Amino acid sequence: MSDIQILTIALAIIVPLSLLIYSNSRVTNLKEVLRGEMHNQNAELRLLIERNHSEMMLKLAEMLGRLTRIENAIRTPNTLYLPQNKHHPPTLRRPSAVAVLPLKLDWLG
Repeated sequence: MSDIQILTIALAIIVPLSLLIYSNSRVTNLKEVLRGEMHNQNAELRLLIERNHSEMMLKLAEMLGRLTRIENAIRTPNTLYLPQNKHHPPTLRRPSAVAVLPLKLDWLG
């Protein structure tokens, strides 16, 4: 085997190996960069979720308050002015039967 053949074989082995090592270091750097970006995006997403959760809880509390007022208005009989007969002036009297809707709030916790 001549020196040129040995040099050609050595270059054929050394060049791909060196390129593989260089490529591997670049891949490692890329992995680190991607992990950092994913960590930043994850932190931003958590902040967004927490803020939206707080806003959603406020809206649910507001809706629960509205629903409670509606339930109380339905359950409390209104005072009506009803005439007893044609000759007497109207008197203050509560209705005897009040329809109460069965509203259940067990899904709200």
